[in-house]
Amino acid sequence: MRPWTALDSAVAKLVKAGDKTALEAKIKEANAIAEGNYTAESYKVLKDAVAAAGQRITERAAQADLDKASADIQTAISNLKKKEAPGIPSQTPTQTPAPTESAVPAPANTPSAEPTKKPEESTEPTATPTVKPRVKPTKKPTKTQTVKVAAVKGVKVKNVKKLKAVVSWKKVSKASGYEVYRANKKKGKFKKIATIKKGSIVKYTNKKLKKKKSYFFKIRAYRVSGKKKVYGKYSSTVKVTIKK
Repeated sequence: MRPWTALDSAVAKLVKAGDKTALEAKIKEANAIAEGNYTAESYKVLKDAVAAAGQRITERAAQADLDKASADIQTAISNLKKKEAPGIPSQTPTQTPAPTESAVPAPANTPSAEPTKKPEESTEPTATPTVKPRVKPTKKPTKTQTVKVAAVKGVKVKNVKKLKAVVSWKKVSKASGYEVYRANKKKGKFKKIATIKKGSIVKYTNKKLKKKKSYFFKIRAYRVSGKKKVYGKYSSTVKVTIKK
């Protein structure tokens, strides 16, 4: 190989310098590898590749030369061979000589005892008792009792002083309470104006009514069954004209 001349330096300057970032990172990766873990021969190849790459770094090298130097380092890293652990000498076990059989005199002929006969096992299968499943009696469905509430009867209304109307009616058996409805016309829209929560109360006073005006009332009873209210039919409609 001829020495590097001034002409070579001039030609090198004409070549566009490549990006050295990848090669510098590869050199850093190679320098981080510990020499003591690998064979001297394989590590020397890596060391030479790093030295050659370092020369490319200092030169105005083309990109192709920089890529080749990086590839040479990677090849050297892949070809590194780890040192083998020192072998442990295998111990050959000593063979123990087999014991020699001493001559044993043959036993004298003795009358052989007849083997005792085992009782013959019965081949008949034992009958397994069948277990009849217990049949649970089906529960008869409980009859749901229908709650009925009678219609309110005997409804009366009268005008008392101070623009009041007192509505009264007859007590409904087993009723939990009553609802009072009022309308301005007999066939008009009735509106609930009171809920009485005791079945024993059979009177309601409607206050603040207008003088010379007619009002219509009707009542219905209800009974609380569980979480529900069961209503009876509406009573007949009664009329009152406020005069006082």
